[in-house]
Order: sequence, then C-alpha cells, then structure tokens
Amino acid sequence: MMLNLFHSSGGYWRLLRQRLTPAFTNYKLTKMFPLIVTCAEKLQLAAGDVVKRGGVVDAFNMMSRYSMECICSSSFGLDTDILSEENSKFMQLGEKIFVRTGWQTHIIALLQSIPSLKIVFESFIRSFYIDPRVKRALIDLVIKLREERNYKASARNDIIDLLIELEALGTMKGESFEKKNPDGSPVEIELEMDVEIFAAQIYIFFAAGYSTSAIATSTTLHYLAFNPDVQRRIQKDIDEVFAKHDNKICYESISELKLLEMALKESMRLFPPSNPMSRICTKKYTFPGTDVTIDPGVRVVIPTRALNYDEKLYENPTEYRPERFLPEEINKRPKYTFLAFGEGQRKCIGYRLGTMQSIAGVAAILQKFSVVPAPNSKKDLKINRKVFHVQQVEGGLPVKLVHRTSVN
Repeated sequence: MMLNLFHSSGGYWRLLRQRLTPAFTNYKLTKMFPLIVTCAEKLQLAAGDVVKRGGVVDAFNMMSRYSMECICSSSFGLDTDILSEENSKFMQLGEKIFVRTGWQTHIIALLQSIPSLKIVFESFIRSFYIDPRVKRALIDLVIKLREERNYKASARNDIIDLLIELEALGTMKGESFEKKNPDGSPVEIELEMDVEIFAAQIYIFFAAGYSTSAIATSTTLHYLAFNPDVQRRIQKDIDEVFAKHDNKICYESISELKLLEMALKESMRLFPPSNPMSRICTKKYTFPGTDVTIDPGVRVVIPTRALNYDEKLYENPTEYRPERFLPEEINKRPKYTFLAFGEGQRKCIGYRLGTMQSIAGVAAILQKFSVVPAPNSKKDLKINRKVFHVQQVEGGLPVKLVHRTSVN
C-alpha cells in the first residue's frame, strides 16, 4: 500500500497532512492556475472540433481527457495533448487505477465488512487496491522528473515543485495516535520523504484529481442538457463575469462564477463521484442524547448518496436545482449533509483546486457552446459497478454540443 493521505491513518496521516496543507493555499493556487487555464483553452478548441464533426460526444470521455490534461500539467509539469491523443498512456494508467473485475470488487467489499480478513490476506489483496503497474510507472516518472529538475523546485509552480520543497525539509516527526510508551506518552514517529512516499502523494493527486473532476464535470454537462433553463442562466452569468475580465478564463473570473459552482455541487449531489465514506473510531464515543456508543476500531460507514436523496434535507430530491446551494439554503440544513469532499480534518486537501479546475472546464465549453441531449442520451444515470473507489456512469454520457447561436 502506498502511504498517502488517502491510504494512511493516525500519526502518519497527520504528518503528511501538516506538510502538504501549505501547498494548497490561495497563493499557491493562484500561482498554479495558469496551467489550468491553458488546459481549459485546449478543451474549448477540442469542443469546437467536436461540433465540426456533428457535435455528439461522450461527455465523460471528453472531460476525463481534460481532467487528465490538467493533472499532467499541474502535478507532473508535463505538456501533453491528451484531448486529441487517441491512445494516451496516461488515460490507460487512469483506467488501471479504478477498473476492477467483478470478483475483485466483491472481495474488496467483503474485506471492508470484515477487516480481520484484510490482515490475513494483506499480501494477496494489495494489488486490488493499487495496481503494481501503476505504482511502478509513477515511481519511475517521479525519479525522472526529480532528476530533470536537479532535485530543486523549478518556476513551474506545479505539484512536483511543491513536493520537492517538502522533501528538502527533511524527515517528518510527530506523535502517534495509536501507540503509547509505558508511561502513557505517545510514541514518536518519523517519516522520510523518500521516492516511494513522494510517488504516493502524486498517486493520490493523480487519482483523485482525475476521476472526481471528470465525473462531476461530465454529469454537470448531462444535467444541463436536460435542464436548458438552468443552462441559459449559467451562460448569462458567464457572459457577464467574463466581460469584466476581457472575456478570458482566469483565476478571478472563475472565482466569480457562483451559479456554475452551485450547479456543479448539485450534480455531485445527484450523482456523487465518490463511494460512501467510512471512518474508523479512534476513541470511545457516545452520541449525545442517546445510549449509542461506538468503541475504538469500529468502522463507521456514512451513506452519502442516501443523505443526498433524503427528502427531509432536500425537497423533491430528484429535481435538478442548483439554488439548493445558495448560502441561505445551506444554512437551513444540518451540517455535514453534503459530503462530496468530506468534512472535518480529513476533508479533501485539494478540493479548491479540483473545484476551480472543474468550473474552468465547464465554463470554457458553455462560453461558446450549448449542450443538448444526444439521440442516445438517457436522462436517468446508472452506476458502473465494475469501477472501484469512485462512481462512474454505466454506458458513458452521450451529449451533443452546438454553437450557442443555434439554440439561444
């Protein structure tokens, strides 16, 4: 198992989180955002080519390529052309991360339910979670990129630069959550930022940034195709905001597209990109006002999709209504009822980068094009059960792109 923010816990998770959090400040995002802008502009050109060919496209495939383009640029510092490259090695790598055979998926589900089996068969099932080919490819890539940069941060301001800066800080030290000395004090733990730990962080940014953004943006295009009134309001907002910024995609203009951000969240509510969340209890806890107590080691599963469709929280939950995410509407609901990025200490560290990347991609398309249902579009979406870690749509997401003047 690669030790990263997703696959670590306790003291090691805290060490990594403390070191990586400064890499995602607003200042760092503004420095990195020009890389995203370049990718969004490529997406806009690719959408234009789609229209010339008739306009029908698998939104998930198109937005997966855009997301991968962003990840390769902002994480690896690579200039790629994945949007037009038919057999991209990075797309193949991304597929290996999430696709599992049916029997592997069933075994993983069983191991989540019976953790003791996971310990017994750990060496056997390790490749179920992380494909060894993916691990080797990312380690080789990290070695190559560090050598090319002479083990020093460049002026690119990407994730590789940020990790090289962290590597220069040396050994990470902290206190264990789980282990105690004989006197009751926490055991001190250490973690060296070696090549494998370095690659492990790249792995999680690569996996999480690619998949969740692709799913969120493609389902947003799908829902907007079936809700043209909402789409027109978003396009009007895009026109007004972009007019203040020379009609350009930039950090400031994307930050102001609040209606599109709400639409993105509404899409993630209706079709959550991630599976139900789970957390392991670290100390005995009794729920206030009840006699229900959970003990250390107990895994608590949080059914995010069930929350998203709870009529007590969301009136007419199957209706696509971005206004649910107006500040005043959010304040009406209990906390922790929308968990697309998690909450608390383990909230997704890159959620702001992922959100900005997603808004930039959809805005780039809607600035010049409208999306309508394709002849083979299906309004209701089904989950692909062969995909692990995330929730993808079964059968793809066909939509049709048209020039805005054709429908507006």
